[in-house]
Amino acid sequence: MTVALEIRRGWESTPRPISPGRTLVNERLATLNTRSSEFAARAFRDVSTRVATFASYTSREGERSHEDLAYMVRFAAAAAYVDDAVVVTDFLSWLVDLMGSREVTKEAVLAGLESLRAIPELRGGDIGAIFDTGVACLAESA
Repeated sequence: MTVALEIRRGWESTPRPISPGRTLVNERLATLNTRSSEFAARAFRDVSTRVATFASYTSREGERSHEDLAYMVRFAAAAAYVDDAVVVTDFLSWLVDLMGSREVTKEAVLAGLESLRAIPELRGGDIGAIFDTGVACLAESA
């Protein structure tokens, strides 16, 4: 809980103005948020074919992984909305720490993120750039 509070306080101390042309509701990003579960399922199927540990997950572990992948999409949409990749890189750092406590490697988190990034609807534009930044962030800290 302390880390989350520190991150929130950091965001409050350095507010970012909303760029001209941005509206309170960005329909494309809202759609990504709405479809996050669908994207997570597609990414999980992909990563399960490439990473043996994913393929051997119990149904509960699979559900939790699916949930984590959906969160990655939601955080990427939020980062794109506020035009600040730190939203997703901070989330990924936190997620890697959490997964480590569950004996899930950073490489498994990275594989999931790469599977999301390979989905056509999540490639290119601001969302693609956010996923690229997330992948680079995790790859650099490997």
